[in-house]
Amino acid sequence: MTRNELKNKIAEVDGSDTLWAYIDIYINSKRVAEDRIEMRKQISGYFGSANRNEAKKVFAEIDTYEYKIALQNKANKNTSILTENEKALNAFNERMTSMNEKLELIQNHCIENNMELNPENVHWGHVGNAGHVNELLDEIINFLRIK
Repeated sequence: MTRNELKNKIAEVDGSDTLWAYIDIYINSKRVAEDRIEMRKQISGYFGSANRNEAKKVFAEIDTYEYKIALQNKANKNTSILTENEKALNAFNERMTSMNEKLELIQNHCIENNMELNPENVHWGHVGNAGHVNELLDEIINFLRIK
């Protein structure tokens, strides 16, 4: 897939050049993982919560493009070997992307959709489920040493 093919796919989702400008910066950045995660959030924000599926399509196209470019680069540099740090950074970026997607799912399910419960049908079992989710989130917060 070429840059123009990716740009055309993005144009199918969004007719303006604004989204492509964000994506172009993202693709061309050699920034650290935290910056790339922040840029993904900005691109997601462009869509708003109503168009999450469109955002997922765009990220799938971006990831496919970046993967194919990485394969091409690897083929072109057949003699070069990734350092352990580069391998670790690639794996870390993949995990951070996965974590971000999971956090969006949790936010959508629990916060925006009230765990998809009808308020008239809530019972103490649901209270227990919400408590358990809170305990798991506390465990994550403690693991990450967030105060």
